[in-house]
Amino acid sequence: MKLFVVFLSCISFIFASEMVIKQNLSVGLEVLLTDYVADVNILSSEKLKNTKNLSTATKNEIIKTYNTINELIKQSSICSGGEFSINPYHTYNNGSMVQSGYDSMYSLKCKFNEENKGMFNTMLSSIETIVSKNSFLQLPIPAITKQASYESQNDTLKQLNNKMILEAISLAKEYSNISHKSCYVKEINLDNNRNVMPMLANDSRAKNELSGISMPVKSKEMQKLNGLVIFACK
Repeated sequence: MKLFVVFLSCISFIFASEMVIKQNLSVGLEVLLTDYVADVNILSSEKLKNTKNLSTATKNEIIKTYNTINELIKQSSICSGGEFSINPYHTYNNGSMVQSGYDSMYSLKCKFNEENKGMFNTMLSSIETIVSKNSFLQLPIPAITKQASYESQNDTLKQLNNKMILEAISLAKEYSNISHKSCYVKEINLDNNRNVMPMLANDSRAKNELSGISMPVKSKEMQKLNGLVIFACK
């Protein structure tokens, strides 16, 4: 699908012989979304947030839970991370900040394709089973986005750069015909920031397990590249 948006922003004259045209261009290409990305976070339960005096034994119990999960993900090729923390949790009471308990967080990032979707659901279910044995922790349903592969993103960016250059050259020819001058592309300032809009997974919450979590179904995304092109006509 071709996308071409033109906005004439500024035309100025330099001396009497040269005309400079500045123009914003936007080109786009459809890219296939093949990879899923999930941010798995384990958070503190209300019980932990309301436990003001946390014993060393209880802290070790929480650490043991995290270590058990880390041993599990070592066997996986789709997830990485496993960082965690246990810190005092503060709330405001009559305008003053007081410690009411403890806060804990564990983070994990998983990246997988359609073939490994079952592997992710199985592992997520195993993590849920481990966490359910510790009343101080809870596992929210993770947000899952779908995106193009790293290789596909790089290839698309190269294609967009080439497309931008070809569009600019084509416009230079048009301006030559319109102005009856010899126009050429003097400069192209590319904006390589590409926004891929994430789509959250459907909120399918199984009562006793997470193995039935739904995945995003979007298969394509329009990837855009914007640039400022400067033409010179003599």
